[in-house]
Amino acid sequence: MTVRHRQLVTHIVGGFAFLAVPILFSPDFSLSLRIFSIPPFQRNFITYVLLLFFFYINYFVLLPELYFKKKYLWFVLSLVLFYIIISAVPGFLIRGALPPDLAATRPPRPPHGFWDFGHHFPQFLIVVMFSLMIKINSRWKESEKQKLNAELSYLKAQINPHFLFNSLNSIYSLAISRSDNTGTAVVKLSDMMRYVISDAARDHVPLDKEINYITDYIDMQKLRLGDTVRLSYVLDVRGADLEIAPLILIPFIENAFKYGVNPEEDSHILISLSTSGRVLTLIVDNNKVAKNMDDMLRSGLGLTNAQSRLKFIYPGKHELVIKEDEHKFHVNLSVNL
Repeated sequence: MTVRHRQLVTHIVGGFAFLAVPILFSPDFSLSLRIFSIPPFQRNFITYVLLLFFFYINYFVLLPELYFKKKYLWFVLSLVLFYIIISAVPGFLIRGALPPDLAATRPPRPPHGFWDFGHHFPQFLIVVMFSLMIKINSRWKESEKQKLNAELSYLKAQINPHFLFNSLNSIYSLAISRSDNTGTAVVKLSDMMRYVISDAARDHVPLDKEINYITDYIDMQKLRLGDTVRLSYVLDVRGADLEIAPLILIPFIENAFKYGVNPEEDSHILISLSTSGRVLTLIVDNNKVAKNMDDMLRSGLGLTNAQSRLKFIYPGKHELVIKEDEHKFHVNLSVNL
């Protein structure tokens, strides 16, 4: 079920639950279907229907067009106007009191006037506050989504000019030596760029496409680094129907190459990707070598952005363990897809 469908079901269920309140809490609930012919209940039920309509008017119109644009006076006047309408319409449409047989069993009440001003004010206030809280939460989520889109753009930028320059230099060297791997290297770089520009713009992509991108990235790094790093890449992924948020794994792998590679030191990187049912596990191990501070800062930012995306896209559905000491860096990430 998509997010839009879940929202639709939530609104439908919530609407029916709200309209059930005047029925369930009516003193005449035991009368079964006869309750709908009793004028006091009819007025009360119509009020709840109007309150439900007002909820959506407030949510979709008044709050975004008046409250959040700081037109507070107009917002307050609109609330007053709608409360007057909600209070007056039921009495205008439905006249009459309890039938004599029911009136004899009820405490005496003053006759119902055209406008019962204060009877539903608490419910009206609850509707106003509830719609405001939901709208604020919705705007916060939209803000988070925009932030994550910006972070995704940052992750796409990890295919930066430096990486492209190094990759093209490696391809150029292969071409000069007339290596049989030249064409393969060009195809891999082309596939990576195509994935970042087109597929990675979606909310979710097939897992196999994300795995192909990671594999191409590792192959390009092996091509660029040659024998300066001992690389172990273990792949045991099954599940053709699985999807994943794009570029959510690559920062942890990039981090290993940024922190763990130095031609003057022993460099070893282990990358393992596996699935068990719908759970994807990524393990990255690398020994830390001397790097400049700029690389360290960029790596830290990339990991922070990746962790933020995981919390937003997979809340309660992922587990991330990062262990670090002076010589080693270890990542263990499990995501329930």
